[in-house]
Amino acid sequence: MPPQTKTRLEVGARFPNFQMHDVYGGQCEFYRNVIGGPTLLLCGRSILIDLPDLPAGTNAIMVHSGDGEPKAPTDRHPRKFFLLDPNDALRRRFTEEMAGASALAIILDANQRVIEFKAASDITDLANWARVRLATTGRATGPAPVLVLPRVFEPDFCRRLISIWDEQHEEGRVSATVDGDPKSLLVPDFKKRLDHQIERGSPLYKEISHTLGRKLAGDVEKAFTVDRFRSEAYYVACYDAERGDFFGAHRDNNSPKTANRQFAVSINLNDDFDGGGVNFPEYNDEAYRPETGGAVVFSCSLMHEALSVTRGKRFAFLGFLCRVSSEYR
Repeated sequence: MPPQTKTRLEVGARFPNFQMHDVYGGQCEFYRNVIGGPTLLLCGRSILIDLPDLPAGTNAIMVHSGDGEPKAPTDRHPRKFFLLDPNDALRRRFTEEMAGASALAIILDANQRVIEFKAASDITDLANWARVRLATTGRATGPAPVLVLPRVFEPDFCRRLISIWDEQHEEGRVSATVDGDPKSLLVPDFKKRLDHQIERGSPLYKEISHTLGRKLAGDVEKAFTVDRFRSEAYYVACYDAERGDFFGAHRDNNSPKTANRQFAVSINLNDDFDGGGVNFPEYNDEAYRPETGGAVVFSCSLMHEALSVTRGKRFAFLGFLCRVSSEYR
């Protein structure tokens, strides 16, 4: 659904999430599908035009307002979205900004925050204005709001976890909702790695939980002012350069099955590899790659990706810390 509450567009404010059908019969959720880079959001009637001259790395979202079934562009591009808003909800949300014009262009940064906007009735002029403005919009360069903590796991314990992975592992899966039901799916063009899931309640699971409580919880409380959470799934994962393993940009809490997740914990178990690391494309192009035993802790709401390893294998412990709700007290 498009955002419903009428809120004035404001430079520096984060644009709200919305979900719409696209012209190809699928669905697009803004916070899930639009990844990194500046974004042009163009809404109005007969707005589904191709914009071939946008700067590299720019997302383009064209929203057709009102009824009718416009022709779908034949060339699909991962950064171009052609969406349908038959009830005109998105455009009507910004009636004050429209000021009687028929179309609205909004330029957003990689973190979905408004840079500039303009209303006009001539689509071509509006698109040309957007091209010029986007040409001066740089990539995100601010620090990501994450914790990087050294020496959470000892080297011997890291080697022990790798040996446990050696004994048993399987293809990693993705949590998704299919026809209203939670599913765990193999999606190799989005996530490709080999996982060993640590059995919940096992002695090893409890040992890890105690270690995280001693070495990590205090910093989580200090940085994020959260002092109560419960542990969820624990994995030992391997990203293998020879397999081309990776995990595309995603959030860890945007399905019903994962909505209770609050923080993700990624701990490197080795360092004899090239490439790899965790990137937060809403903030910068940096790859976070702590030393062996070091952790990256971040909100599950942050868009992030596990970058491909170019040589060797990257082993990592992956865990989730969840909100303590009445269901688990």
